[in-house]
Amino acid sequence: MIEADGTANGPAQRRVEYLCVNSAGDVSILVTTDGNYRNFRMYVGSPGTPMREVKVFDAERMRDGGTTWIFTAEGTFFAPSPHRKPSWGPGSDASCVWPTADLMGDEWGLPTPDAFRPALPLAKQESFKLVEPATYADVGSASDDRVLIERAQAALARR
Repeated sequence: MIEADGTANGPAQRRVEYLCVNSAGDVSILVTTDGNYRNFRMYVGSPGTPMREVKVFDAERMRDGGTTWIFTAEGTFFAPSPHRKPSWGPGSDASCVWPTADLMGDEWGLPTPDAFRPALPLAKQESFKLVEPATYADVGSASDDRVLIERAQAALARR
């Protein structure tokens, strides 16, 4: 079960930073840390199937309450602050966005290494709604650090 505090007590201990799904519900993104926001790990996949890890180069979190950019090999994952969403553009509906070619410097004018810019073309940009982590369970494998999440009800029914 992924606890309300964001701790996944499945096969491997992970702190869930973001758990979100696209509008069709067929793609999920799980972003975890080990407690240090510089150690982000990102997984993408369909619920009920093993998720693949996406290489994370770096991450930046603003002091506005949580606006976050996670720079990956496949594009930038953008999560608006839960306390102050953007007035316009990506994230203005409080959703996370991935993949985007935007860098923090593109949006805020702050220095960001060009090495963080992913190779083009990117997959089609999608909005992802945050979901309550406690409604999902990590039923992956501790032996190979595999991540597999599904709705907690389905996971409990198979036990």
